[in-house]
Amino acid sequence: ILYALPMIFRAYYRAPVFHLIPIPWIDVSWLLQKAVPGISFGLATDLVSYVTGFIVPFPAVVGMFIGSAAISLVGNPLLLSTFKDTRIHAWNMFAKEYEYGMSITDIWQRSTLYIWSGPIIGITLAAGLMPIILRPEVIRNTFSTLRRAREEGGGFNLWIILAPYLAMTLVLSALDYYLAPDFPILFYVLLNTAWPFLYMLAVVRGEATAIGFSIPYVREMTILGSGYQGIAAWFAPIYVPVPWSAALAVCDMTDTKPLSYVKLMAILYPVAFVFGFVYVQSFWNMAPIPSAMFPGTQIYWPVQAIYQTIFIGGPEIMRPIWIAGGAAVLAVLYPILYRLGWAAATIGLAAGVASPIPNMASMLIGAVVGKIIQRFMGVENFNKYRAIIIAGVALGTGLAVGLGSAISIIITTMWIAPY
Repeated sequence: ILYALPMIFRAYYRAPVFHLIPIPWIDVSWLLQKAVPGISFGLATDLVSYVTGFIVPFPAVVGMFIGSAAISLVGNPLLLSTFKDTRIHAWNMFAKEYEYGMSITDIWQRSTLYIWSGPIIGITLAAGLMPIILRPEVIRNTFSTLRRAREEGGGFNLWIILAPYLAMTLVLSALDYYLAPDFPILFYVLLNTAWPFLYMLAVVRGEATAIGFSIPYVREMTILGSGYQGIAAWFAPIYVPVPWSAALAVCDMTDTKPLSYVKLMAILYPVAFVFGFVYVQSFWNMAPIPSAMFPGTQIYWPVQAIYQTIFIGGPEIMRPIWIAGGAAVLAVLYPILYRLGWAAATIGLAAGVASPIPNMASMLIGAVVGKIIQRFMGVENFNKYRAIIIAGVALGTGLAVGLGSAISIIITTMWIAPY
């Protein structure tokens, strides 16, 4: 009723008919801005945002909310009070654009464009690098484990794994060079072949020891560091590695052969790739993208474009000092919170500063509710059933959206058939 029916009615009448609840969040910014200009706040309207707080570590959830609130509830209002005079603070273009009644989406997008994108990039870089700096043994143990596996494997041949990997990534590098020949092919090989291999070794080793980390913007920093002045290389397809360690662990727990899982993925990936075009075209027939029918694209696509433009624009747009300032803040906080056992809070902080406030506030509410439930159910029982609760809510929501989308696609296809 909440998700499927509005999609179906829109497809049938070719126009928005009704929404029982605002999607994706309830926005009360207009009310708060009467007292505090520039503030933005709201709550998500999907249950998944709330129950996700059940399973995400509590310190991480707190960090996410603090990071998002630091911008939405504190930073942006300061831009319109302490730093409002643009004759003195010429960099504050957000103050020139702000108008009373701006929505969460508008405030988030415009403040990110003019002010926060640089510090957010710096914070994200520091969040990825600090765990490695403080725990360098993760990298060292990665190579010692690989060497030990070869010595103890009794015939284990590393080239059986490396040969197809090298072949495919080198072919991708050649394709990139064909598409963007003004960027040296050596850097394509570095990004597609050398870096993903070393990075995944470290990431999987970290996951095995409960130390998660990621290093963002490697592609962007590599292109910038090369001195590249063109445009094409920024849009060349670069290999983005994704670890399978968790999936293979599930295979081991369920007595499933890892090779069977690999074969399944080898079959499904090409099928999903082809049908992806079909689905996107079907959605595009329902309504323009972005549009009110697909609010996620209206909210997140402009921000993604902002980050990409900052890197492509170079130092004139990206403001290296602001990036360094953001990195310095997290670099100071991380060792302190690491010693206190709250290292997850700094990773959450990095995620929170780059996210709109409704999602983070809703997740915090869910985390607090989870703590309350623990007092009645007991920690052991809650931990036993929380994943089932999240899976049930996500499955129900996904089923409703999927069913609504399928019916909408059918209706749209029938509507355009005569033409």
